[in-house]
Amino acid sequence: MPSTGGPTNAAAPAEVNKILASERWKKVQAEFEKWLSVQVIYTPSQVDDLKKKLAAQVQRMSPTEIEQFLDQWDAKLKVLLSPDAAEAREWLGQYLSVIANGRRREFLEGLGVNKDVSKLTAAQIEDQINAVRAKRLAFQQQRAGFEAGRQQSLQMAEQFQNEQREVLQQSGTGQAAGYGTYQSQFAPRQYNWQPLPPIVPFIW
Repeated sequence: MPSTGGPTNAAAPAEVNKILASERWKKVQAEFEKWLSVQVIYTPSQVDDLKKKLAAQVQRMSPTEIEQFLDQWDAKLKVLLSPDAAEAREWLGQYLSVIANGRRREFLEGLGVNKDVSKLTAAQIEDQINAVRAKRLAFQQQRAGFEAGRQQSLQMAEQFQNEQREVLQQSGTGQAAGYGTYQSQFAPRQYNWQPLPPIVPFIW
């Protein structure tokens, strides 16, 4: 969890100090920092604001409230660091990297994931992750349909070109055959010349 700047909670210092020094607190804090290092939704300034906000909340909590706070974040981080979340985060990060900054907020709000994670339950976070995965699947199906249509168009164009080429080839062969049998009227005539028989003298 975010650093509180030391155990300074005035509600019950001894009990609070014990919780903040516990292995459980350290474990949740390490997982929180790990998630912050891989998340793709919040900007650096938003991350700083979130950490300051959580630190201020902890400073005002009673020991019981801090235990509940740990329970809540332990459940949230299990979801945020799950394989499903990693899959959704990878696709979302790639998509956000290619859209204009002006559309980033609009897109995230459309998915319902641009909300303050500190105010969400683990179940609500899981719903957001599922929404991102569903959007990813829809994009993949749309791309697959587009690619299939593109391939079909290319095949049809190729088939048409092959058919046209075959027609032209057949047409060219027929004309060439016709040209081979045609004799122009201006060409010299060909005669079948035969020699004359020998002259035999008459005998009287």
